[in-house]
Amino acid sequence: MRKVPALREGDTVAFISPSSPSSMDSIEKAAKITENMGFKVKITRSCYESEGYHAGPDFVRADDLNRMFMDPDVSGIFCVRGGDGAIRLPQRVDLDVVYRNPKVFLGYSDITILHLMFNRPRGFITFHGPMPASEFVRDPFPGYVRDSLLRAVTSTEPLGEILPYEGAPPMET
Repeated sequence: MRKVPALREGDTVAFISPSSPSSMDSIEKAAKITENMGFKVKITRSCYESEGYHAGPDFVRADDLNRMFMDPDVSGIFCVRGGDGAIRLPQRVDLDVVYRNPKVFLGYSDITILHLMFNRPRGFITFHGPMPASEFVRDPFPGYVRDSLLRAVTSTEPLGEILPYEGAPPMET
């Protein structure tokens, strides 16, 4: 599996919404937080759309995904939230474009179907991690979550030992 280029300060990350819609307040707040992490933010059409439980029609959500992988000015793609709808996109994703343009791809929940597609034999490493309109906007956005995310996406080196954060409750099994 290929490593993707690490994000650097000043790089542009695209916010896409391949699943459920988010409020514009959440997206705008998340964009400011992302900018404070050192990145520029490009908000795509699907972030402004809403159709039932989905952030717009399937073709809009898939088009955002394909266009952001093709866009040479975009270094990373952050799914703004999970929910419902990503499962409807695989047949609309241009995997040749995706595989030719590996980038940091962040999300979880039903976004997992996209991770699995991108990780396939010709694929690349993707990131299960906090999403902008879900975790970034929590008050407060925990520093250890932010720091761990930045450590993961701004380096191609292994993360190494991940220590509990200060004040973390003991782990019970």
